[in-house]
This record gives sequence, C-alpha cells and structure tokens, in this order.
Amino acid sequence: MVKLKKTLFVIVSVVLSGALCAAERLSMDILQERFSKQSDPESLQKLTLTDDLNWQLKLLKRDQESDQTYLTYQQSYHGIPVWNKHVIVATSKEGDFKQGYGELFKDMSSDLKKSSKYEKISAEKAKQDFLNTIQNEDKQLLKSSAEKIIYIDKNDQAHFAYKIQWMTVQNNGKTKVEKTLTIVDQNLSVLAMFDALQHATLEGGSGPSGNNKVPRTDYLQEGYQSYPPTTFVVEQSDDGQGTSVCEFDALDVDTRNSNHDVQTPVETYSYDCTESTFNDFKAYNTAKSPLNDAHHYAQVTQLMFQDYLGLKAFNNEKIVQHVHFGQNMDQAFYEDGQVYYGDGDLLFYPMVALDVVAHEIAHGYTEEFGTNSKKQMLTGQARAINEAFSDMTGEAVEYFLRGSNDWRANFDAYQFEGALRYFDQPTQDGVSIDHIKDYDNTVSAHHGAGIFNKAFFQLLTQTVDSVESNPWTPKYGFVVFAKANRHCWTATSTFQEAAQCVLNQASSAANSMATDSVYKSDNQTWQSVELKNHIRKAFAQVGINLVVGAGIESDFSTSQSFLSAQFNNITRKGGQQISLEDQGWQWLWSFGEFDEQGAEITSTQFSPSHTYVTAGNFPVSLTATGPSGGIDVYQIMLNTWNDYCAVSGGNEDRYFIDSVTINGQTKTSGSSTYSNFTADPIDVISGGQFNLEIKAGSHESTNDKSKRFYVWIDSNSDGIFHKTDELAYNGTATDKVNTFLSVAGQVDDIIRVRVISSFGLLTEACGNFTWGEAEDYSLKISSVDTAPTLDIQIKQQVNHISFDNKTIDGRIHSWQWDFDDGSAVNNEVSPTHWYQASGDYHVVAKALDFSNKVLASWEKDISYTTTTTALFEPSISNRSVSLNVEQSIMPAGTTVHWDFGDNDTSTQSTINHQYQQDGNYTITLTLVNPDNPQGVSLSKDVYIFKGQYQPIFQASYVENQDGSFTVTFDNSSAIPENANWRHKIKMIDAKLEWSFGDGIEDSQSTTDFDKDNSHNYAKKGSYIVKLSITYRNTWEKIKTASTEINLELKSSQAVEYCQASGLTDYEHISEFMIVGSDPFSNGIAGGVVNPENPIQLQAGVPIDYRLLAGYSGADKYAENYHIWIDLNGDGLFGDGDWRNDKSERLVAEFDQVSGETGTGEITGSFTIPTHLVSSDQLATRMRIMQYYDLTRVNSIDPCSDYSNSSTSGSGEIEDYLIVINK
Repeated sequence: MVKLKKTLFVIVSVVLSGALCAAERLSMDILQERFSKQSDPESLQKLTLTDDLNWQLKLLKRDQESDQTYLTYQQSYHGIPVWNKHVIVATSKEGDFKQGYGELFKDMSSDLKKSSKYEKISAEKAKQDFLNTIQNEDKQLLKSSAEKIIYIDKNDQAHFAYKIQWMTVQNNGKTKVEKTLTIVDQNLSVLAMFDALQHATLEGGSGPSGNNKVPRTDYLQEGYQSYPPTTFVVEQSDDGQGTSVCEFDALDVDTRNSNHDVQTPVETYSYDCTESTFNDFKAYNTAKSPLNDAHHYAQVTQLMFQDYLGLKAFNNEKIVQHVHFGQNMDQAFYEDGQVYYGDGDLLFYPMVALDVVAHEIAHGYTEEFGTNSKKQMLTGQARAINEAFSDMTGEAVEYFLRGSNDWRANFDAYQFEGALRYFDQPTQDGVSIDHIKDYDNTVSAHHGAGIFNKAFFQLLTQTVDSVESNPWTPKYGFVVFAKANRHCWTATSTFQEAAQCVLNQASSAANSMATDSVYKSDNQTWQSVELKNHIRKAFAQVGINLVVGAGIESDFSTSQSFLSAQFNNITRKGGQQISLEDQGWQWLWSFGEFDEQGAEITSTQFSPSHTYVTAGNFPVSLTATGPSGGIDVYQIMLNTWNDYCAVSGGNEDRYFIDSVTINGQTKTSGSSTYSNFTADPIDVISGGQFNLEIKAGSHESTNDKSKRFYVWIDSNSDGIFHKTDELAYNGTATDKVNTFLSVAGQVDDIIRVRVISSFGLLTEACGNFTWGEAEDYSLKISSVDTAPTLDIQIKQQVNHISFDNKTIDGRIHSWQWDFDDGSAVNNEVSPTHWYQASGDYHVVAKALDFSNKVLASWEKDISYTTTTTALFEPSISNRSVSLNVEQSIMPAGTTVHWDFGDNDTSTQSTINHQYQQDGNYTITLTLVNPDNPQGVSLSKDVYIFKGQYQPIFQASYVENQDGSFTVTFDNSSAIPENANWRHKIKMIDAKLEWSFGDGIEDSQSTTDFDKDNSHNYAKKGSYIVKLSITYRNTWEKIKTASTEINLELKSSQAVEYCQASGLTDYEHISEFMIVGSDPFSNGIAGGVVNPENPIQLQAGVPIDYRLLAGYSGADKYAENYHIWIDLNGDGLFGDGDWRNDKSERLVAEFDQVSGETGTGEITGSFTIPTHLVSSDQLATRMRIMQYYDLTRVNSIDPCSDYSNSSTSGSGEIEDYLIVINK
C-alpha cells in the first residue's frame, strides 16, 4: 500500500472563466438528416457532421426494447473521447430515426491547439505527477486510474485534459474512505473536481413544523421509513472525533440558511446530531422551523417528480434552496436553479408552505433547468400558463404526501383568512379570472393562471358520465400537464395551444392508470380517446374549445342576449360534425332551469333556443345518442343577465363629464359618479355617420391634467360591452374630444352607448374606477341608409400603392381587396400593395356585413410603373466585405445577384463575403425582375488587404464577496508577420502596455506577445481596456499596435438597498396610483408595497401619477414628496452621491396651501430618461418619500431614518418594485 506524500492536502476551488473560443453545439436535427442516409447504424461514426475530419462518433452499445432500439455513441476528437458527452439515437423497429438525445459539439479545433506536451505526457505519467503534489501521510492510496479526455467546461470551451480518479483510506480511530475524480488540464491545473464515492448515511430528521395559522405536529425520525417520508431527510456523517453532523443535503435537495442576508450562502445548513437528529433552528415570524419545512417539502416535491414522471425536477441538478432570505420579505421566488424563501412580513408567515415550495420548484421544471436549452415562459399567456402549472404542482405534491387536496394556493403561509388563490372558484380572490373571455394583456400572470387552474380542477372533479366514476386524480392530471409542459409548451404558447398539447398527452395518463390498476366498472382499461374527451370537457369550462377527432363528442356553442340563448349543436363523430339531416341521432338538452311544477326544462331539438326567467348561472347539457347507441354528455355553465353591467367612477368633483353631444343633441350633467340618459334615445341613421363630442368638467386642480375618454357601443345589442371589439373610441385630451362613429341596425332598434371620462387607464366598461364619471346613452335607428358610400383615396408611391380607406359605416364588418395581379385576397381596411411588374390593374374593394354579404363595392383602374435602381455601399474589414441591397430601389419579387469578382457569387440580399487573397476586385450587383429581365447592374471596385497587425485579447471575470471583481485578460496576440527575427526566437522583449480603464496602467516587457494579465476592479461598471504592443519590425523600426475592448462588469448578487424608515404618527401615504393602476396602499407600514407584482413603466413617455395623504386628525399638513428611481440598477439612489446627483430623483413636489396647511394630495407626471436606463428591461426599485415641512425642501436623504436625529423628519417612506421598459 502506497502512502501519499506528506504535503498539505489542498481542496482546489476552480471558477471557469469565459472562454476565448468555444465549441459549437449541434442540433440533433442533423443526426436525423444524416442517419437516414446510413444503411448501417455502425457507420454513423463515419458521418461528416462537421468539416473537421478529426471529429468522430463511435457506437458503444445497442439496447433493444419492444418497439424501438437505443444506440449509444461516444464523441471523440483526434481519437480522444469527449468526456460525459454521449449521444443516444432512438430508432423504430424498421431502423428509422425517431429521436436524438444528448449533446453534440463541433468546431473544437479553435480551443484545442496542437500540443506536443500533451501528446508526449501519458495519462499514467500525468496521474503520478498530480498525485505527488497532494495528500498527507495519514491517507493511504488504495487505487487510482487515469485517461486522456477532451473536457468541455460550463462555457462550452474544450480542453485537452486528464481524468484522474483515486481512492484513499484514512485510519484515525475510525476508517474513512474517499474517492475523488479530478479533471486537470495539460499543465495539471484543476478544471473540475467531484466526490465519486457514495459514502454518507441518510437518516430521518426530527423537530418542529408549521406556523400559528397551521400548527403541525413535530417531525418524527421514524417518518423516514414511510414513503413518501413524513419527515425531512438529512445526510449524517462522522467528523472522526466522535461527533455526528447532519446536513440538509439529501434526496437531491440542498437547503441553506441565508440568515436574513441576501448574500447567498455556499454551505449547506448543518447541525450537531450526535445525540439525536432533532433540529429546532430556528423559529421566526410564528413559524417553528422554516428550515425543517422547506427541506422536507422540497424533498417530497423531488420525490413526486421522480415517482410521477420518472425524472427529477431539475433533471440531473440538485434543488438548492435558501431559507430566511433577506429581511421582512413577503416573497418566495425561483432563479436559475435555486429557490429563495423570505420570512414574510405583513402578508405572509415564512414562505415555506408545501404548495409554495412546490410552486417555486416547478418554475425550474418549466424552465427546464439542467438541460442544454432553457425555456423562458415569461410573457403574455405563456406566463399565466407557467404560474398555473406551478400552482398545479402544489396540489399534486399535497396529494402525493397527504392523499388529499384543499384546492387552495398558499393557504398555510397567508396570514389572513382564506388563501391567496383558489382552484374551484379562482374569482373568489377578487382579482383572478377563470374564463378565457376575461383575459387581456392587463391581467397579471398569477391571476390569469385561474384559467388553467380551474381546468385542472374540473378535470379531476367533473362527472365523466352516468356510469363511470371519474378516474382522474392529481397524479394523472399532473402527468398530462407536466408532459405537455416538457414536450410542447414554448415561451410563446397561448392558452389554446397549451391546452391542445395537454389533450395530446392522454396516452401517458392511460398508461399510468393501467400501471396503477385503475379500471372502468367493466374491468377494462381506460382508453386514450376517452381520457382526451375528459380533458376536452374540462377545458370547455374555461372557454377553450378542443376537438378529440374520434368517437362521439357531444358539443355545442351559444349566442346570448340578456336572458335569451341560442344553442348551436356542433356534435361530432369521428371528427366529422353531425347535421340535422343525419338519421338515427337522439338529442336531449337540459337548460338547468325548472318550471313552476318543479320539472326540469328540456328539449329534443337539434339546436334549440331558450329564454330564462331570471338572471343567474345555469348548468346546460346536451346528451347525444348515436344511431348505434353510443352516448356522450357535454355540459357548461351558462351565465345570463337582465341588464347592463353596473359602472361607477370616483373623485367626481374634479374628474367628471360636463356634456356629451351626439348627432347634434347635447346632454349636460353635473359632477357625479354615473349618469343615465337612456330614457331619451337619440335618432341616428343605420350606416350613417354621426358626430360625438365629450367635454370634460372644469376644476381648477385638474383643468391642465390629461384625461382619457372612452366610448363603448353594444353593437349587437346582447347586453355586454365587449372589452375590445365594442370599444368604438379611445382618446386623450385635457378638455374635450370629437369623433365620428356609425352603427347598424333595423328601424326602431335601440343601441346602448357607454361614455367614460377617466384620469386613469381603463380596460373595460364595467365596475368601479377611481377617477372620473360614466354615462349611458341610447341610440335609436330612425331609418336605414342607402348602400354605404365608400371613401377610399389612392396614393401611388415608388414601387407600391397605399389605399387610404376613410369609410365610416357601422354596417361594415370586414373588407376584401383584389389587386388584379393574382395575389391573395387582402382583408385589411387600408392596405398597401407592392406590384411586381408595371401594367394596368383593375382594383376592387368590397365592404361586407357580419354575414359576409357584400354591402358595397369600390373599383378603380390603376396604371402602375415600377422603378429599379441598383445601389450598394461595401463595408470592408481586412479581407471581409459586408454588402446589402437596402439602398437599392426595386419592386417586390426582384431577384438579387452578387458577383464578387473572385469567381464567387451569391443571391442573398445581405451577405458577408470573405476574400482569400489581397488585391483589387470588382463587385457587381444585378437586380432582375419582370420589367428588367436582363437586369439592372451596378459595379464598384474595392481593394482588399489583410490589414495591419492588432493585439487580440478577451476578458473573463469573477465577482468577489466584497463586491470587487477579479478580471483575467486572455491575451492571444500573435507575433506580427513583420516582427524582427529576434522577436521570433525570443531574443528581445516586446513591451505590453495595459490600460485598465479605472485609472490604473501596467507595463510588461516580455518575449511572449501572448502573455496574459489580470486586474482587480473595486466595483462593477463599464471600463475601456486597452492593450498596446510595442515591438521592432524587420527594419529595426519601433512599431506600436493597440486594441480596445469595452468591459462590462455586472453583479450577480441581489441588489440590496439602504433601509429607510418613516415616522407616521401624524401623516402617511394613504394611496398611490400610477399609470392608471388601482391605488396601492399598505396603511402606515412603509417598506415594499408590492413585493409580488412589479409595476411596468415605459421610459421616454409621460407617466401620470397621483398620491393621496392620510392624517391622524382632520388637519392636512404641508408635505414634501420626492420620488427616486434607481435607473441603473446599482442599488443606490443618486449613484451614492444623492446630494449632488439628482438625476434619479424624478419628482420633487411641495403640497402647500399656506403655512403648514396642504391639500392632502399631489398629481402630475414624470418621464424616465431613456439614456439613463441601463438595460432594455430593468427590474429595479422606486422610493417615495413623504416629508413634513413648512417650506420646500430640496435635499432629503433617500436613506433617511426619520426617528434618527441625523435624518429626523415626519412622514412615510414607501418602496415599489418596478420594471422599466425602454
């Protein structure tokens, strides 16, 4: 047995820097393309997937399954294996390519320069040299091995490397065995190090759990024996001194204690468990041990993913989580493979409830953390789907651990009664929606999640038919949504697309049910088509219509007007819609309403109608029975109404409607929240234009304020003002607006109009809003106009024609344009058309009504001439020339042809051409089209030369704990071609001068033109780094060449803002409204007001705001108000020099009537300077400061503590999370 040399055993910590070059990842699609051309899969190793012939694939093994074969290949380069980069190809029985797995890399040659040193030193020699540098005499070497490999680091940089494994044993009272796998480069520097021995003991932990709202029993150690474990699991090990240590790192979950800091700890939480595994650290905000709960719940979530899906939540990566993160943080969040839990404040207890933990981990699954390509579902409907899936995961884990569900999202950690969100009735929280008709881009992601949450609940709880019980549990529901998430949800998925993908996963649920012996009442397995029908019906409850395409699918659509409903039967069999003429079908409709005798009202018609007696929600069902006896039942909830929705404004003394004039008739009203003038209808002509003017009421405090004016017209008289389709006008002015509108109908039809003037932004015509007034009017169709008069003007421009359609007629629903050149029909109102050739064209525009009937036509003969002029300007860099045709004038359909004068050509519009030799070349651009079949050409002469010598270097950096940065400059400068021969044999030095951009310079005299350098920067920021190399040329003349790069140092650490505290004994900020949002208010609490819903702000445009003060008594005091925004995300207001730098203070208002008296509010607008915002989308913070004083105060420290004598004051300080978009 060999004893290792007596030296200090060093644990090497390596940070892989950004690479100078990087291997390029190949898409698996190339495997499918090339694989299909191979007669023998063995020959896949000979495929030329890259121009580098040193790159190879070698077949390692073949696994045969029942219906497919899995072929595993090893990538290699120069015959050296690329470590841990296997490629697996799945083939069908017939040998056809089905799917590729793994990672493919090419273009390693830029990283792997030929090295005689690596070629000469064997793996065995490298191992011995490396082992000679480590270990102490107490550790004895049991065995070791080594091999040469290609190692690809986290930045995709390839390295010639050695893989060295060794096992040691230490006898120091107790035997301790270690096995280490180390990757070292050709200089024996460590690239990566891994613990290769599974040696620790897993044990059940014990200790307290829960909080004041949900007081749970303590965890018991024996709970580890159950599945899933009912206690948290720890890794227990001996320290060799008789002490046992338990670490919160087990079952692929690593839990750490942030201890109220925002600097994430690198060490796993551990505790002394020599006597027992009991842990009671630490109680906080009524929670008995957030660490215990977070660790257990994450482990259960991990196990659930493995049990239900056969994979881990983050693929092969551990779940790393940070408990007690930050101070008084009412939030939990996921970020790049790690989860952070705040300890709560005013809204929440510590955010470690089971469904909260599962929710955040599910974001990592959705992101596909641990795979090669992350999926960012961060915008629009996709983000709402993302949030819904995380909510569903919470319920699935509840079922996995406890066998039941409460259908409430974040009940346990929410300090108030009830939960944060609900599955059965998402609208119960007052803001969530549960139907696709209610969604628009103003609905937040968490509240839009109600659509899919309700569909998930419906799937698991609905009645599937009169015979069978619902087979769906949260397990099977989770499986189909999780499979859809992984297989076909994308960053831009819509509700419709995502739901269709869920339906397509029914076979996975069928397989799971069969495996779990879940059968129908006749002991038959559930078929995919049956489960798809269940999924279809669940999504129908939220307005998402899907088609199974097999079997009988009972289905119908509805059209409604107040209490009346028309039902349209669209039942299908085998995907084909059934018609009234199809024989042998039976229909039974139930309208969900009962007659005076208590009997259910039904119908056997094909497509009946029904008028309800009262408004309400009614379960309407259609039972379809086919000719052969097959039955399917489809049911939805139908909402009826007997009047228009209520609406009411507020603060009407300052924001109100003075008068509205429609078709010459004026209605004047005083200030009120709502006025109804519908009893006196105003006559209009169907299809005719009428003028509408809205005049705002006058008030001295708001006369100069911009107001928003809205007009909704219920054009189909169904009793609903559709949010967007029936918004007839939306404009902004300080006093009044004018417009022309039109409606359609029959004589004596009454049409409802709703007019609103508001200071804030509105998205619908219903409900309460804060600033302004609403008024309702009625229009009466007095006569039907003749055919619409079409008002269309033509503007012929170079190579295209614009049609300006100014027609206003309420009867027109759509348009059809025919441009007489064989192009597709255009349906735009005012189209622009590009003809490809000169000629005479007969253009026809048709105006259509709602039934696509032609109401009127417009025709025009047009004589059209194209223009073709070839223009371009080459951009030359060394031997590369960039070219494009953007300056050229040409009609649509023109073909581009480049001749580069070196026997090479191209037909691309934009091209970057590389010349192989220096010299003079003629570049010719030729444009060919029907009017110029021979082409229109332009030639330009260019002189190509390789260019002067320049140094080449790149930078990579590591952020240090103190906020400084260590930057490594990787210098790859070559020796100049004109360098003196003494440089080339390293007899004389060159001078390398570095200017680091922070006022510090460094000069090196060296024979190595590629000598690297490093430098420490005190803080993040942008720096211009310059490398100048001075050398002697072949004529002994001194030459200097320079290169500059822009170095951007960004912190990966969470931005921490200074604490600011107000004093609210006398005044506070009661409400704050910005860009039309509902008022924000947190009483007198101060701090962050909106921890979960950042405000979206647009840079470069005026942003309206209003701030309302609250007081302890009746007196309103004079107050100063300052609004600061951290515009560059550096965590400082005023960039650390707030006294002199006011660029980030966007508002400084003084509310004073006289003396110490104020009005109690301020309104106004500010604009975020675009040039000061550091990125296109910046998540940052806004701080609002209220400060009592009798005079205008210019300087108030944004980090004030009003209770401190040095920054004393009175008032409230509030912070808001915002996102600035440029």
